[in-house]
Amino acid sequence: MNKTIIIRNATVSDAEWIASVQIRSWKETYHAIIPQKYLNSLEKNKKKKVWSELLSKPWTMTLIAEYWELVGFINYWVSREKTDYDWEVYSLYIREEYKWKWIWKELFLW
Repeated sequence: MNKTIIIRNATVSDAEWIASVQIRSWKETYHAIIPQKYLNSLEKNKKKKVWSELLSKPWTMTLIAEYWELVGFINYWVSREKTDYDWEVYSLYIREEYKWKWIWKELFLW
């Protein structure tokens, strides 16, 4: 069975999932750049609390990508600069094993 990527707005109930993907992405991407001690100190409950608060703010928008499970997300903030754009990308995280699926492009174009 071929499953398609689903892009949708994140809700506060997605905070734990988002925190897990963020921490996993940091560990996969930055393991050779950031000290392992710091990466090991990342706590899902703390990140979940931050995301629970952030997802309820009107000046931010988060989209998640699901492909069997949550595999990535993009977070936009209201633009801080006067530009032609209302939103700017604040963060983008995609699990390592799904980067080849062009999920980042789907998140940008949604």
